[in-house]
Amino acid sequence: LSGGGTLHGRNTLTGMIGELGSVVTGTPAITGFGTVTSGTLGSGVTMPAGSVLQVVYDANSPLGSPATTSSTEYVTWSSAPSAVITPISTSSRIIVFAQIGMQWDNTGQVENTIYRTTGGTSTDLSAGSTYGLAFNGVSHSGGIWQEVTINYVDSPNTTSACTYTWYARAESAVSVTVQHHGAPTNMILMEVAG
Repeated sequence: LSGGGTLHGRNTLTGMIGELGSVVTGTPAITGFGTVTSGTLGSGVTMPAGSVLQVVYDANSPLGSPATTSSTEYVTWSSAPSAVITPISTSSRIIVFAQIGMQWDNTGQVENTIYRTTGGTSTDLSAGSTYGLAFNGVSHSGGIWQEVTINYVDSPNTTSACTYTWYARAESAVSVTVQHHGAPTNMILMEVAG
């Protein structure tokens, strides 16, 4: 620090410039410096619980033709919502926001979930729930399409890269439209300090 003399016997840093080292201590506590307006927080900085640490966004354009499946096992497809995030801390939570446009033509129910893949291991975030994390279905011969969303809070307990991907399946073995041909898809991943 420089400017205005030394720190010895001072009660304020007003008029001084420079950098406080990591070993600066004192009584009373060093507080009241205001807001950090520029610079980078070092890796040793711990953000309070609930702070947003990073956000990842991914979107896909509409398809030229609908995506369909008759599988009663979960499947994904090339334009399904998917994004990758590498958590900063093992105590972080990852909030997943995902959206897709689906269509029903009097054919049955679509069950949806999100899979997290880390280090080659995939986990169904619905934990095997009968209807997944979101399900939709109608009986309407004229066809209905609407946006379907999944919002989920995950605790992956890792600092390895995590890929979150939308999966869908038919309730019964009939063809269902899991993505309308004119519907874009998107996914937002938000890491929140635990």
